[in-house]
Amino acid sequence: MTDRYRIVKFEDGNGVAFYTIQIEVRWLFGFKYWRTHQSRSPDGMSSATRMFDTLAEAQRYIRGRNWTTTVVEEGTV
Repeated sequence: MTDRYRIVKFEDGNGVAFYTIQIEVRWLFGFKYWRTHQSRSPDGMSSATRMFDTLAEAQRYIRGRNWTTTVVEEGTV
C-alpha cells in the first residue's frame, strides 16, 4: 500500500494564495485522517505548517520525497 498525499490550495478574498501538503495517516483499526505536513526546528521543539507559493513548488517537493527502500540482507542470529 502506498502513502497518499494531497496538495491543498488556500486563497483569501484578496487573491492571496498558498499551498500545503497533507499526508494521509492510518491509525489503529483502519482509521484514516489527513495531517498537514509541517517543518520542524532543528531541536524538534517547534513546528510550523509547511507552505508553498506555487503549485509547482508543492509538486516538486512531493516528487523529491519519493524514496525507494531495498532490504540488502535479512536473517537470524
